Amino acid sequence: MIIAAVGKSGSGKTTTLEYLVSNLAREGYRIGAIKHIYHKGFKVDKEGTNTWRYAKAGAKVITAVSVDEIVIIKKMESALNNLDQVIGLLGNEQLDIIIIEGFHGLVEKRKDILKIVTA
Repeated sequence: MIIAAVGKSGSGKTTTLEYLVSNLAREGYRIGAIKHIYHKGFKVDKEGTNTWRYAKAGAKVITAVSVDEIVIIKKMESALNNLDQVIGLLGNEQLDIIIIEGFHGLVEKRKDILKIVTA
């Protein structure tokens, strides 16, 4: 099942999905989340870190592993245009539900995605 929240900035998308995820996770559902970042130039990685250096050198996929967390940074030019490709990145995770915040232009006509509209 895929559930998307769409709405203007500040309309409560994150708060709504946070509440939904909290309650569904408490019931035992395995949940994945996808967040559309609207800010041009946004980067998770920070300049000067080892992972940043690998990306700058040309690595297309960088994985950082700690004791209790794995982060995968994948360099993709067209990620914002192909929602199925982004959803596919979660395919091996055995998730019950995928939560999507944003991507309104890509989810609005999809009948396979349940929508929550915030205002």
